[in-house]
Amino acid sequence: MAMSDPPNSGPSVRGSRILLVDDDPMILRAMRRLLLAARPGWEIDMAASAAAASVLLEAKNYDVVVTDLQMPVVGGALLLERLKAGQPSVMRVIHSSHVEAFGSQSLDSLADAAVSKLGRTDELVRVVDWALDQRRRRLRDSVGY
Repeated sequence: MAMSDPPNSGPSVRGSRILLVDDDPMILRAMRRLLLAARPGWEIDMAASAAAASVLLEAKNYDVVVTDLQMPVVGGALLLERLKAGQPSVMRVIHSSHVEAFGSQSLDSLADAAVSKLGRTDELVRVVDWALDQRRRRLRDSVGY
């Protein structure tokens, strides 16, 4: 009788997981459509507040979180601070029309990258691609490859 590997044995490769956070549902849907059109294999979840994002972040592991800064109750800056402290391997991207309101030093301490909502549409895809590549490099380097 031949032995075979049990189901689900060996390494599994999952697609990249992205969490989008913005209090404007139209912006969330537009970002999701844009990213999925460019990269159909990405798994993209959406949260309409920092509180909703926190619930999702506890339930799933994400590779990249893209968040607005200006949101009611808990802003994106606090979400990014909590994410940096609690899940430092997650890449943090600011997507805001208020990027210039923060100094570059503040942005560097909060996020790995920033994209203006008023920028080119392909810029978000490019920055998320970059963030995923940086995360892979960091994880690879952390295990000594």
